[in-house]
Amino acid sequence: MDLHVSGRTIIQHVHELSYAADILKVRESLLSSVSKTQIFIAASHAVARFLKEEIHVEESKIRVIHEFPVATPDRTQTQYRKAIRDKIGISDEDCLVGMCGTPEWRKGIDLFVQLAKKMNETTGGKRYHFLWVGGTKDQLLEASRDVTTLNLSSNVHFTGNVENAHSYYAAMDLFALTSREDPFSVAMLEAASYGLPIICFDKAGGAPEFVEKDAGIVVPYLDVQRMAEACEKMLGDSELRERTGNAAKLKVDKLYSPEQQMKKLLDVILEILSQPTNSEKN
Repeated sequence: MDLHVSGRTIIQHVHELSYAADILKVRESLLSSVSKTQIFIAASHAVARFLKEEIHVEESKIRVIHEFPVATPDRTQTQYRKAIRDKIGISDEDCLVGMCGTPEWRKGIDLFVQLAKKMNETTGGKRYHFLWVGGTKDQLLEASRDVTTLNLSSNVHFTGNVENAHSYYAAMDLFALTSREDPFSVAMLEAASYGLPIICFDKAGGAPEFVEKDAGIVVPYLDVQRMAEACEKMLGDSELRERTGNAAKLKVDKLYSPEQQMKKLLDVILEILSQPTNSEKN
C-alpha cells in the first residue's frame, strides 16, 4: 500500500481488526500510513478502537460509519424455507441454527461444531439442526471430520459456496455468529434483515454494537456453553424470538440501509475534500 502521493487527500476505509491485520500482513502498512492519511473511516466502533489503540490514530482522524448489506432482501421468498429444509432433510418444525461465512478459525467454524455438540447433548428429546453457509470442500474438511467423529452428521449441514445465501436465511430460526473476530458482519446484517435474532460473542468485534439489548443475545467471549443456553432460550420462546427478530430487522431497515450509509460515506468524503490542503494553507 503505497501512499507516497504528494498533494492528494487520502481517506482510508478500514473494515478489519487486529488478527486480520496480521494475517493479511497490512499492519505495518497501516502504521506507516497514519501521518499521510487525512481521515480513517472505521466500519464499527470496534474497528475505531483498534485504530486508536494499536495503529495509534488520533481520535479526531476517525469517523465511524457502520458496515451495511449491499443487497436489498426479498422477504417474499418464503418458498425458500421449505425448499432449503427439504434439501437438507428437516421439517418445518425442526429448529435450525444458522451461520454464514468462510469456514475458518476467525469465523469460528470449530466453535459452531462445538455449539452443535453441546445443544444436542441436552436436548430433552428435541432435535436441533445447524446450517453453515459458505466455503469450499477443502475449507470444510477439518470441520467435516469433527462432525463425523462426533456423530453429528445428521444434525450439522454444510452448503459449500452458494449463489444466493439469502435463500438460506429464510430457512433459519436464528443466527449464531460464532466469529472470534468480525468487524461488523455483513452476514449478520443480512440474517437480521430476514428477522433472525442474533447470538454473538462479546469482545469479538462489532456485533454487540448491533445486537445491544433488543436484537438478540450477547454472551461472554468464546463461552460456547452460554451461547448454547442463549440459543436454546431463543428457540424455546417463540414470542422472544419474534420480538428480537423484528427488532433486528427494524434496525437494519432504519439504521443500516445502503442509502443511509452511502450518504454518510459521501458526506465524509465531501467534508474532507472541502478542507484546504497544507499547500493551500501555506
